[in-house]
Amino acid sequence: MKIKEQVNKKGLKKLSKSPQNERLSLMITIVDRHTYTTYVKAFEKYDVTTQFTLFGQGTANSEIIDYLGIASLEKDVILSIIKNSQISLLDKYVQEEITLNKKGISFIIPLKKLIGLSSYKFITKNIKEEEAILENNIPLNENQYEAIICIVNTGFTDEVMHLAKTNGARGGTIITGRGTGNKEAEDFFGIVIQPEKEIVLIVVKKENVEDILTSIYTKVGLATPGHGIAFSLPVSHVMGIITEDINFNKEN
Repeated sequence: MKIKEQVNKKGLKKLSKSPQNERLSLMITIVDRHTYTTYVKAFEKYDVTTQFTLFGQGTANSEIIDYLGIASLEKDVILSIIKNSQISLLDKYVQEEITLNKKGISFIIPLKKLIGLSSYKFITKNIKEEEAILENNIPLNENQYEAIICIVNTGFTDEVMHLAKTNGARGGTIITGRGTGNKEAEDFFGIVIQPEKEIVLIVVKKENVEDILTSIYTKVGLATPGHGIAFSLPVSHVMGIITEDINFNKEN
């Protein structure tokens, strides 16, 4: 499966497989605002070359905030493209940090394809061998969790989180974005696409996904003023999720 660059009729390079292919994944780490540098610097020491940080807003309810002692709902969302061979070390580091600070959440989404041989070489630091990622088959924690990504018009995230929590979610993270819908999409759906968008990221147990997606589609979908769209992705190496039932009225 060693990579050989082949040029097709359109002049685009095709990449053949290599048995030494280094698979890649996207690690998403959500922590309190202004703490991202600790993780980014640590990831760099583990040879992670490509990272991005977004600013988000947490949505955990007051009981969970009190239970965890969370000081702020403002969040840093760290996107790190990592090699699968780095997962165990990064997983151990993040788990120790989240356990120590009792804050944060982290999970991994396997990447199926990456466009660009030079990008692949940079991320994997594989300068001598010409290789590219073509598939990814890492285990996904027996598919216990999935990440729901919902994109809605600004002002509808409270409704999205209400629907999600009603169907089993503990909380989520909101990231501000901007839509790029065109005139044809507006004509097709019979709506005016509002450019200001908010992205809601929620990690939930797999058995809750269908109910959450259905309720979002019904209440804030494209046929509603929320003009929302939602989908889910399988994730692995989930950390920071409260899995046990918490009795908030329990006396210490």
